[in-house]
Amino acid sequence: MYRRVTFLNSFLIALGALQIKYSEICESHISGTVIYSPEHMPLDDTFLDWMNEEKQDFIWEVSEENAPSKEATLLISLIERKNYLRSDKLTITNHELHKSYKQFYRTNIDFNQIELALNEIKSIVVNMVDEGIKTDIYFIHD
Repeated sequence: MYRRVTFLNSFLIALGALQIKYSEICESHISGTVIYSPEHMPLDDTFLDWMNEEKQDFIWEVSEENAPSKEATLLISLIERKNYLRSDKLTITNHELHKSYKQFYRTNIDFNQIELALNEIKSIVVNMVDEGIKTDIYFIHD
């Protein structure tokens, strides 16, 4: 259960979440609400509209046994901490990412392992949910 949550925290924060409120963590999925930055919060009567727009429900349908690997979890954490995303797109080359990973974690991981972990991250799809209906997805790409 913990590997999924650890990965999902970094994944959603890298994509712009300020806070993640989990409503359900069970064998088959994790669901909750992403809350975005309040930096543009209005102080007038549009506040309630803003509150509805600045959060997004989600569901990630993955079991713990199918959770991302340790390497993918460490890599998404690095991407999140170093702000290597602009919107949902990586802003760094795979070779730069490999170098950064090696320096950050002080390890001699092989480039192919980084490629596998990155491909794993790019295969992740977290569904956005509006009024109980899956409407869009969170994902990361080159």
